[in-house]
Amino acid sequence: MLSAQNTKIFIPAYNEEITLETTINHIRKYLPDYKICVFNNASNDNTEEIAKIIADEYYYVREKGKGNVFKYMIKNINSEYIIMTDADNTYDFSNSSSFIKRFNLKNLDTLIGKRLYSNEIKINKVRFLSNRIFNILFNFLFKSRFEDICSGFRIINIKKIIDHKFISKNFEIETELNVLIARKNHIYEEVDINYTERSNSKSKLISFIDGPKIISFLIKKYFIR
Repeated sequence: MLSAQNTKIFIPAYNEEITLETTINHIRKYLPDYKICVFNNASNDNTEEIAKIIADEYYYVREKGKGNVFKYMIKNINSEYIIMTDADNTYDFSNSSSFIKRFNLKNLDTLIGKRLYSNEIKINKVRFLSNRIFNILFNFLFKSRFEDICSGFRIINIKKIIDHKFISKNFEIETELNVLIARKNHIYEEVDINYTERSNSKSKLISFIDGPKIISFLIKKYFIR
């Protein structure tokens, strides 16, 4: 059963000096007993200095890319479960305790935060449309019913993924995690999570570059197991 004693919060971070401290303070407000681990992905700003001061555990990942960070996490993990989120303070943790209760009650392998965009915020329409396309294509190829395959908020039972050889280097990692769920019939749920677009820092995902990479990765994984 997931608890603060066997679970850590994993945060990949690349040049997040603007939002990292706010993100960690927000998480600690709702999950004060959980250890927060920051994985600095070769940042060239003050991410390292901030993380070393406020994170419970700090790691440096030289090879750039979110997928590479995730693979490093798995190799260096000392936890039965992880709660994974982004460092840009976009995911709302106010309902995180209820997510954990749901995870335990239903004995889930993975819980995914399905992003709810507030009507009050300005949505990046290109990225929003891209996500819809990814979902449709993914569900068609893998005969699944995911609603937000690119969500960066996840609660994961590590024993279900520890033996998988991940190949993602960048933002395809969430997609690869969903492929694993679909093919291995993992028990999962998607739950609504409030999401706020980045307002004071630049997104690392570039739709016209990373979008085709994700689609290419999807098709490749469909034909190659």
